[in-house]
Amino acid sequence: MPVALGNDTRNVAILNMDEVVLADRRAESVTITSPSGSVAIRPAPIAFSLQPNRPNPFNPSTTISYEVPQRTHVTLRIYNVIGQEIIRLVDKVQPT
Repeated sequence: MPVALGNDTRNVAILNMDEVVLADRRAESVTITSPSGSVAIRPAPIAFSLQPNRPNPFNPSTTISYEVPQRTHVTLRIYNVIGQEIIRLVDKVQPT
């Protein structure tokens, strides 16, 4: 999973005492538990990602998920089958 170190980023893996990988760059999240409580850590995306909508486009509502690896301007538009823009869902600067 990417870990920021100042101006540099390194990929790390979390292993147990038997050297079994518990989390690596494919992990979606890691929870660290300490005597003072637990903290959920979600790694930063390493690339732009647009997930398929779900459950599917024929339901009354759908969810479209995306990730950006850095602060950037995002525009997300929906088009009909003949290429006409139907709606602009997102058009703003998004954080990581």
